[in-house]
Amino acid sequence: MRRFRCLLDVLLETQRVLACRRTDGLYRLLSAYEQHYQAAMRSSGMMTFDDVQRLLHPGASGHGLALSREPGPDRLYIDYRLDGELDHWLIDEFQDTSDQQWAVIRNLVDEVLQDDGGNRTFFCVGDVKQAIYGWRGGNAALFGEVLDTYGDRIRTRPMHECQRSCPAVLDAVNRVFGHLELDLIPESARTAWNAAWTDHTAARDEPGYACLLETTRPEGGDREERSPWAFVADLVGAIQPRKRGWTVGVLTRRNEVAGEVGDAIRAGCPGLEVAVAGSRLLADNPVVHTLLALIRFATHPGHTQAWRQLQMSPLRAGLERDGWGIHNLPAEILRRVAGSGYRDVLETWGRRLEQAVDLDRFGLQRLTQLLDAAAAYDRTGDRDGNHFLETMEHASVEDAGAGAAVQVMTIHKAKGLGFDIVILPELVQRKNMILSGVPTLLTHGSVRAPLDTDWVLRTPESDVLEFDDALAGALDEERDRRASEALCVWYVAMTRARRALYMVMADPPKSGRTLTPALLFRHQLAGEGGTGGEPREVQFGKTRFTLCYETGRADWYEEKPFGKARRTSRKARSRRPLFRATEQPVLDRREPSKTDAGVGRADWLLNPESRAVREFGSAIHELFCAVTWSGEADVEAVVADWERETAASPDVRRDVVPQFRNALQAGAIREALARPKGNVALWREKAFDVVLDNAWVSGVFDRVTIIRNARGEVERVDVVDFKSNRIHGGSAVQRAAESYADQMRLYRQAAGEILGVPVDRVYARLIFTVPLMVVDVTGVNGPVGGWQVV
Repeated sequence: MRRFRCLLDVLLETQRVLACRRTDGLYRLLSAYEQHYQAAMRSSGMMTFDDVQRLLHPGASGHGLALSREPGPDRLYIDYRLDGELDHWLIDEFQDTSDQQWAVIRNLVDEVLQDDGGNRTFFCVGDVKQAIYGWRGGNAALFGEVLDTYGDRIRTRPMHECQRSCPAVLDAVNRVFGHLELDLIPESARTAWNAAWTDHTAARDEPGYACLLETTRPEGGDREERSPWAFVADLVGAIQPRKRGWTVGVLTRRNEVAGEVGDAIRAGCPGLEVAVAGSRLLADNPVVHTLLALIRFATHPGHTQAWRQLQMSPLRAGLERDGWGIHNLPAEILRRVAGSGYRDVLETWGRRLEQAVDLDRFGLQRLTQLLDAAAAYDRTGDRDGNHFLETMEHASVEDAGAGAAVQVMTIHKAKGLGFDIVILPELVQRKNMILSGVPTLLTHGSVRAPLDTDWVLRTPESDVLEFDDALAGALDEERDRRASEALCVWYVAMTRARRALYMVMADPPKSGRTLTPALLFRHQLAGEGGTGGEPREVQFGKTRFTLCYETGRADWYEEKPFGKARRTSRKARSRRPLFRATEQPVLDRREPSKTDAGVGRADWLLNPESRAVREFGSAIHELFCAVTWSGEADVEAVVADWERETAASPDVRRDVVPQFRNALQAGAIREALARPKGNVALWREKAFDVVLDNAWVSGVFDRVTIIRNARGEVERVDVVDFKSNRIHGGSAVQRAAESYADQMRLYRQAAGEILGVPVDRVYARLIFTVPLMVVDVTGVNGPVGGWQVV
């Protein structure tokens, strides 16, 4: 036994060491990513919302956390300015606030709460039962921490009276989430939930209904090929919400299920407007498939499948009537595309399709979106059929949900919304609602406050966890967290309903030891934890259900009669606009670096020397980017740092370093890169985007020097661009400088627009690193002087 224990210890230690090595590898990968991300963010001048939080986090300095940290003395100055401007802080959805977000404003809130003047306030609203964003850092425990910190300085007011839901819905909510006793829920999570729970009451006594339905498997002779989500269409069809003026929210856990459910409702309820929230593929509709088949056949006249698809579509009669066939249709389509673009062609054939068949709302919506996408593609100037098809087949669109009678979305997207009727169909899927397998990473400390985390470890094999108390404890903490968040998710789902709530689950599995949402609902509503009464069979449309629990009146919806449905004749429909263009004006994009004059030989692009020239140009820019001011630059240190980091080839390294050294020894170049007197700022490799003359101009400044007066106003701006052209002699330099005139003009305009100064205060110079010349091009096509070689 002792030998077995020794062998087991060796095996466990081996797994721990392996997990540590994997964690170290992951750390190295993320560290490398952080360096590249930080460089990219600084060079572009753009940052994400998360970047802003990390930059402002007072504890970011000295830690390897922030992907884009920039610690410095200005942090307290920011707090000082904000504290002087803001007297009242109001925070909604406080349960979703992260530790990082709270750390950014904690000092400011502290100043408010410590103020005894009575003229400043801190107000926050939230519900710990709706904390469904823990996966992105939300920490509902902040409620308790804030109360513990400030004590009587904060007054609390509970809100247990519900303004949205009717008594029947709240009765179901109270039964599911009040007094949880199911032992499959981790004890600590269950205890914390019960301690925070108070039964809900309705603000208004309105009729309504809630039920738990179990789908029944059809007998052999009754089976038919239907979507697994067809029962949702049967429920919606029985209630007929559009005719009664009600809204329906069908809520799922996953986006892909939402798409499948939306398709099932459209198939089962033709003519009903259904919106699926979230991004979906544009080519998810027969209308788009048919029109893309037209382009595919034109691009590949031998594509038999595309031609057969057209023959089986509503376009067939029109093709035969107008004499379009395999011999003449492709040429006509390609001729139209070349002349007026893909949008014009698709609009023409879209009208033919609409005349041949009465397209539903969804079909018209997708047609409009296809035309918008085609118009955007046409603006690129590309007429490559294969690339167009690939672009359209991978394009995604957002469905506008507002106004649709039925909206299908994930529970997370539904947060903050309300619907007359809510259907929860995904209980039919038997997925563990807490944790399947083990997480990728285990942590100890605060999973939501990375600066307070003691350790992070790539999770070892599951067999190892039960023999290591620290790892087993970390896994239990993760399960508790996920259990609490899973309860919150289903609580949010149920409380979106105003009048009626339909919860649909599958028949129970043979083994009931996996905590699925269906098991929770069955236990609380119809099992030991509930009083659902005797089950009985009910039918909606073609679907038979077993009714396991209900409260309220099953025929509640019949109390509201149908409204007057507007009917439109086919003739009137044919006169209505086919679709409403939704495309917004899109600015033409210009890049100054691509405005160089001159025509090159095509074979030069395939010449190996072409790549070497481009690589050389990138290398010389990298070296000059490391130079602040010529009089302060340590040339050898710059070269050494560059050689450690660069991926340039040995040949480029050999050639570029001497040229860089020579350039910084040239008097004209040293003068151009010298620090001016006074208050100056320097941009190096600064990316920019700006709108000039109804064009979107995007580029990167190599170097910009900004000179301000004593009042901080910009007096002069110098834009410098480095050129590594292999040219010699004054005439060659002059011709090259003239070829860059448009580029430098755009640079001057962009700098002036960004800094808010007239363009005549912006000067432009080119530094040619091979002939070691500096050329002032301010006056080329501009208002200041002429160009000259310095």
